[in-house]
Amino acid sequence: MKEIAGFVYDQMQRDNDCWVSAAIMIYNCMRGDNIDRTNRIIKNAPNFINGQMGSASDLLWKLGIKNYVYTTARFPTREQIGKYINKNKPFLCCVGADYSGRKPDIAYQGGHWVVIYGYEVSGGTLSQRVVNRVRVADPDPNVGRVTIAYDEAVYGSNYWENTSYMS
Repeated sequence: MKEIAGFVYDQMQRDNDCWVSAAIMIYNCMRGDNIDRTNRIIKNAPNFINGQMGSASDLLWKLGIKNYVYTTARFPTREQIGKYINKNKPFLCCVGADYSGRKPDIAYQGGHWVVIYGYEVSGGTLSQRVVNRVRVADPDPNVGRVTIAYDEAVYGSNYWENTSYMS
């Protein structure tokens, strides 16, 4: 199992605050700050309204964390996951219950924000190893940190509406 070293989980405190917790986890990971200070920074951000659905991606941009949505696929490839996690860069994902089409829906706001922060590999020789499971930090207190099979994430009943990588 490969996980981003020192990744700190944040649990949402009220309904519709998954985007806040996802932004807190990403900001803390990218800036290496302590979680209490990160909480204050996020909640003092421009246009922040606690308890209302918002965009974790937009909030991170306002705080200087550059992130870009994959425009060709809703979920990163196995290779992309390995590449970015090995560089200690998490993925920000918006998961929906409604299938909105084959291409990423960049404007999708009706979903649930989560963070990919690790992976597991399988295979024989080093060159044959592939990412087969991903570690996801879900701000929902009933879920928490989970491991999901890569194929389940791509083809399962939840629909990954968009995924952003950090630069």
